Amino acid sequence: MAWNSSTGYTTPTGSTVVLGNNLYVRTGTTITKTDLTNGTITNSNWATGFLNLGGITAYNNTIYVSDSGDNSISTVDLSGNVTAIFNSTLVPGLNMENPKGLVIESGGDEPYLYIAASGGSNIIQISTVTPTTTYFDNWASDAAINNPIGLCIVNGFMYVQCPNSISKINMGTIVITTIHTNTATLYGIAPYGNSLYVGVDGGFVEKLSFAGTLINNNVYELLPDLGVYHVDEVMINGQYLYATDMDNGAVGRFLLTSDPVVCFKDGTLILTDKGYLPIEELRKGDLVKTLLDGYKPMYMIGKKEIYHPATTERGKDQLYIGTQAEFPWLKEDLIVTGSHCILVDEFKEGEKEETIKVLGKVYATDKKYRLPACVDKRFAVYKPEGNYTVYHLALEHDNRVMNYGIYANGLLVETCSKRCIEEYAKMEVIV
Repeated sequence: MAWNSSTGYTTPTGSTVVLGNNLYVRTGTTITKTDLTNGTITNSNWATGFLNLGGITAYNNTIYVSDSGDNSISTVDLSGNVTAIFNSTLVPGLNMENPKGLVIESGGDEPYLYIAASGGSNIIQISTVTPTTTYFDNWASDAAINNPIGLCIVNGFMYVQCPNSISKINMGTIVITTIHTNTATLYGIAPYGNSLYVGVDGGFVEKLSFAGTLINNNVYELLPDLGVYHVDEVMINGQYLYATDMDNGAVGRFLLTSDPVVCFKDGTLILTDKGYLPIEELRKGDLVKTLLDGYKPMYMIGKKEIYHPATTERGKDQLYIGTQAEFPWLKEDLIVTGSHCILVDEFKEGEKEETIKVLGKVYATDKKYRLPACVDKRFAVYKPEGNYTVYHLALEHDNRVMNYGIYANGLLVETCSKRCIEEYAKMEVIV
């Protein structure tokens, strides 16, 4: 846990938002301002005059809040000044009962604010520029979004957190699908990387795929102290997850980390002294052909299950396929994770800069540059989405941080180092 705010909040019943170096927390009838660097409350009544705050979000240095007490939406500037922009008085006949979670679809000249109308079981869409004239009070309404509370948007889909379920809305077609259910009460939803994080009654945080598949029902390896909290809401900003705790009147901030996923999909053929063999059949001591050092014995091989989102964005933590159309010398198509590197003599235009974004700097193995699959445009995102088993291996080396060039399906790629597979990969060792 990075910090635990002082327990001076008046029942922080949910969402928080970050602007600049400050965290803004809705606390019933007020918004409390907190120093982001150390969790110290700097103004417990930064913005006032609300009846019962239901949700909070921010866009372009403006905070948007919903008030369930009078079914209204207001903006708050950075000085704490409150302006009502949308309610049943401004828009007669509005179907906005008990508004809760808010999310803004950014981009364009007229970004839209979406409101979870919990009492009406519908999602409302309003313009942030002309809210009282450009709105759709039943943008989405379905039995699948009964009592919507939390909202987030990822890659053209809206994810709606209800008390015991998560639904997914295609924002182009407004097709609504329930993707996850839970007998426990859910509190808040936030995206990070290729996953969704959901607060669960009892002080837990679930990690889900974008398809609703449960990846981890209690993310202790990411949030080791979170079990002491009654999670009332989760919000993610940058690499930090913020969890509000109504029982203790506090907010916790936790650093999210993603394990490196540098692996081959099962079935990959590795060149050995016995020819090409499936990686899952290799064991410690088997001899693997290297680029410059002949055959080297296997030091360790591991496997792990990963979720592959198959998104069009070329993120590093998903699978990519190199086909025989792009690499005619391949034995068969090669499927690797985005961080896995092909070894090349030189970078093409733009590849060096993109490689630095993925790896942090330029690395070399066996006198060749490492080019991540997610950067190499010859590799395409693998289909379909789902859970897959991946493998990686390390060979014997006097220097535990060094690796080798080897051949996978006929393509020259990198191995893991001893250090990487032992300390970072978090894989199940195969003996």
